[in-house]
Amino acid sequence: MSSFYSKEMIEETSREAAEALTRTADWMAKQTMQNMLRVNPDAAAAHGGQEQLLGKLRSSYQNSLTLAG
Repeated sequence: MSSFYSKEMIEETSREAAEALTRTADWMAKQTMQNMLRVNPDAAAAHGGQEQLLGKLRSSYQNSLTLAG
């Protein structure tokens, strides 16, 4: 059975969806870190600093969004 959509269209849509997921996870991680640091300015220290905390949050949100999709 042939698809109405071409292989290229499906690949492009898949790439765009992956990029959107990455942008969303990045935004969510930044917002979470900002909120954490407002409540406790030293919150990032327990995670090895702000870059490490941001990386952990990004990874966590990326995994959650991937599983939800």
